Amino acid sequence: MLGVGLAWMLAAPGLAAQQRDASGGEGQSGEVRTLTLDDALRIARAQSPVFRQVANDESESTWQVRNAWASFLPSASVTTSASYQAEGRQRFGLFTSADIGAGTTTDYLSSDYGFTLSYNLSAATFARVGSARADARATEARVEAAEFDLQSNVTAQYLAALRARASVGAAQRSLDRATENMDLAVARVSAGAASPLDRQQADIDQSRAQVALLRAENALRAETSRLLEQIGLQDAGPIALVEERGVVEPVWEGEDLTARALGGHPSLRALQEAEKARDADIWTQRSQYFPQLSMQANWSGFAREAGNESYLITQAQQGLASARADCELLNSISAGLSSPLSGYPRNCASFQLTPADQAALLDNNKVFPFSWDPDPFSMRVQVSLPLFDPFTRKLQVERARNAADDAREARRAEELRLQTAVTQALDDLRTAYRVVGIEERARDLAEQNLEGAQERYRLGASSFLELLQAQEQFATAEQSHLGAVYDYHAARAVLEQAVGTRLELAGEPR
Repeated sequence: MLGVGLAWMLAAPGLAAQQRDASGGEGQSGEVRTLTLDDALRIARAQSPVFRQVANDESESTWQVRNAWASFLPSASVTTSASYQAEGRQRFGLFTSADIGAGTTTDYLSSDYGFTLSYNLSAATFARVGSARADARATEARVEAAEFDLQSNVTAQYLAALRARASVGAAQRSLDRATENMDLAVARVSAGAASPLDRQQADIDQSRAQVALLRAENALRAETSRLLEQIGLQDAGPIALVEERGVVEPVWEGEDLTARALGGHPSLRALQEAEKARDADIWTQRSQYFPQLSMQANWSGFAREAGNESYLITQAQQGLASARADCELLNSISAGLSSPLSGYPRNCASFQLTPADQAALLDNNKVFPFSWDPDPFSMRVQVSLPLFDPFTRKLQVERARNAADDAREARRAEELRLQTAVTQALDDLRTAYRVVGIEERARDLAEQNLEGAQERYRLGASSFLELLQAQEQFATAEQSHLGAVYDYHAARAVLEQAVGTRLELAGEPR
């Protein structure tokens, strides 16, 4: 009986046209897009800005896990640089190259490179992996909870739009009845069987029905716009919502639903994973008390090329000339001694820049940019054991432990909330189901009374005021039945939100 009443309410004439009007008119194609609840949920998961902000965290948590595992690998860096120095006098502290006899130096182009390989290993390296994996699971659970909240919110708004659409249908039927009564009153007044006051009252009743229809259509446009905003849909054009469920007696047991909620509710699972993540943070902070191993190896090199080759030759010739003069001086000194110096006299003519020496000098100067001279290889190994700090590590451990305790209490609070929510939501749904039956019977009786009043007025056996009263009673009964039906659907949505999953009953479409 309840399902038939709901089908009758949804099959009101002109519903598609009302839906097009509520959506802002027809689109370019003039077609109405059908939007089921499953369609709305699918679109919301893909396009809802609020949900996407949470879902985007999942990729970051994945890379956090990879980063934690990568901590077991060494890190490497390479550097290279090039510099140029123009010709001029160099300064060495308080002195210049001219003060020490070097005069003006030529221009130089130099380059260097460095390669560093470092590796660090500690207890924190192992703890970071567990903490990152726990955080990733917590993020995944939080995204699932956000998705479930999105589904619950979209479902509630979808029902609100359906309710507004049903209100438009009820208001349209009230206007049709008022128009019919207006025609009946005009006919009776024209025939002299009724007072002109009946026509005025019928006109007033019809105007009120028109106002009610306008307000209902405005409410439908508003609720539809809120639905589209919530699912992240823009420029959707005219849409038609689809009612997929009827009013069915809830036969679930409270204990079973509570067990399902405590066993897999998305919000509870998110808090459980957050609790595990905070427990992992405690071990991460405790790892600061253990030793740390660090190793570093360095490879480097240097190259410098003079820009003026003549300067190099001149410097080499001057150096050899100075060496030859020193050689000749020592030869003279050795000759004047009674016991000559060891190795003297020497052949000082060998201190000359030969063409071969000059070619080798110029060839060795051509090193830029990659003919580096390697620096000595260096390596460092260090083991550090923290002994004492101003209770910084202890403070961090306590903060992590407090965060874990808070997460544990939040999980317990959610379990208690879910137990109460499931029990209350199931009781509300059972009550709403019984109310629908009562309101449907009241609406049927009011409809029968209205049909009788119309027939009696048509035959002149009752006044128009009695007809208006019967019509008002039926409109009130119809609105009450409409409200009861959607209160039932809203109560069922609340129960599903409390349980954490969609609930199905025998005979319902899946």
